[in-house]
Amino acid sequence: MEKQVIEVGIQEEDQSLIEQIGQEVVEFEGYKIETDLQYQNAVEVLKRIKGRHASVETIRKGITQPLDEVKKSVMNFFKPITDRLENAENVIKCGAIAFDIAKRKQQEEEQRKAYEAAKREEDRKRAQLEAQAQKAEAAGKIEKAQALFERAEVIHVPVSVISKETPKVSGIKYIDKWKFRVTEQSKIPREYLIVTVNERALLALAASTKGQVSIPGIEFYSERIMSAGKA
Repeated sequence: MEKQVIEVGIQEEDQSLIEQIGQEVVEFEGYKIETDLQYQNAVEVLKRIKGRHASVETIRKGITQPLDEVKKSVMNFFKPITDRLENAENVIKCGAIAFDIAKRKQQEEEQRKAYEAAKREEDRKRAQLEAQAQKAEAAGKIEKAQALFERAEVIHVPVSVISKETPKVSGIKYIDKWKFRVTEQSKIPREYLIVTVNERALLALAASTKGQVSIPGIEFYSERIMSAGKA
């Protein structure tokens, strides 16, 4: 990329013009129009101000446009590599997130199976104790039967803790960002709904009818705008 040097400065005549314009417009702060003559003079001045504004913009753009061109050149130089970097980042992120989700689902599934296995073992041991208790009861061994029934009630098999987490890497963390999707809009409570106004349609109707129509909840009105040419 070719090195470019830009000198930024305001020529003396341009600086003098800007200072002169600044002094000219100070006198209009708080300006009021109260007579026909003041109105005629004011609109003539307005046209002159529009011309002054154009002159200032020409000076400003003469300084900023070269800077804009340099910035555009720099952005165009870096864009291909930044696009590739962003694409690579997105691909890796999507792959890593998919892997993390799969690991969590695997852990949840294996944990569920471990819980069910522990539950089956509890049921087996409980049924075994209850059978022994019923046998002891039938044999007249009431105390032994009672003790076996009590053991059956509190039987517990620990659930194995399954650890299938995504490997920890310094500087990497996952955040669950909660969102929503609409399933049945008609069932959504009103406090979660926003009623929007079709501004484009109403503005078009106001312009085409000059406000001579009645819309419930809508008031049409006009604002006076002045357009001035340059002197």
